[in-house]
Amino acid sequence: MLSCNHYELSTEMNSINFLWLMILMSFVSLSLELTYFNSLEKFFGLERCNSNWIKKDIEGLSSDLKSKVFGQPLIGKALLSSLKFFLENDNPSKPFVMSFHGSPGTGKTMVSQLIAANMYFKGTKSKFYRHYTMADTHFVSQIELIDDIKTRAKNCERSLFVFDEIEKMPNGTFDALKPFLDFHHEVIGIDFRKNVFIFISNNGMNKINSITKDLWYNGVKREEIKLSSFDKSLFTSALNEEGGLKGTGVVKNYLVDLYLPFLPLEKEHVEQCIRAYQHDISSKNMNNVIDDLVFEPKDAPLFSLSGCKSVESLVRRYHWHDEL
Repeated sequence: MLSCNHYELSTEMNSINFLWLMILMSFVSLSLELTYFNSLEKFFGLERCNSNWIKKDIEGLSSDLKSKVFGQPLIGKALLSSLKFFLENDNPSKPFVMSFHGSPGTGKTMVSQLIAANMYFKGTKSKFYRHYTMADTHFVSQIELIDDIKTRAKNCERSLFVFDEIEKMPNGTFDALKPFLDFHHEVIGIDFRKNVFIFISNNGMNKINSITKDLWYNGVKREEIKLSSFDKSLFTSALNEEGGLKGTGVVKNYLVDLYLPFLPLEKEHVEQCIRAYQHDISSKNMNNVIDDLVFEPKDAPLFSLSGCKSVESLVRRYHWHDEL
């Protein structure tokens, strides 16, 4: 009798062990299968809206901003912390909306590209990144714009939409975006809350430059400038100056989470741009490039009128001269 019970117990234990072995093998098989398909995705560039392709690398973004964008201390203070908080939140209450303001050549478009480079493994080539400008042939009407945004947001909840040169776009262009940027769980069956929207314009640049100059005269170091010094003026510029945001519910209803001023660049910042483009540039050519730039205002030529915008073409010009 004891022997029979022992046999039954042994058989039962073997069955349990066999069952666990089968479960373990299933997990291993599933893991290998997932690894295989993930490898195929990478190998063939089959970009999908998952962690294989969306990386949200804030440390990488911080490093890129330090090495490629100069004279903009507010970016590190305001943009990095707020973007990090948003990207790490799996249940945000609304999309993250930023508005970049400032003179040409101060880094606005570059910063948006660096955000894309550190959000996606394919960077600005990602199909989840969309950069709209007035030169964009698809930018024809509000209806086509909205349809494009809806399609992209539906395909990936972590899409990045950048609207550049909005001061050149018709007044009120982005009023139709208000429902997508508001505190809604869904709009027409699409959840927009994890998307990032960036508006870029030269609007407000005169006020930014004036405030920066006044702070300089008052002995305030650039690194000590506060974002609060620009809040009201940038809101007013976005609401009232010519362009796609003028008079829109996007601004009136306070749906822009961060107004970011890009400060006018001083000579030392332009020199940093030049060295970033050609690190071994001669002192002679450095001086030639700087001499070709216009600094303002006339009574105190502190800031480069074009920022770093024309630096690359000027460096190439003097480099060619050296070779001739």
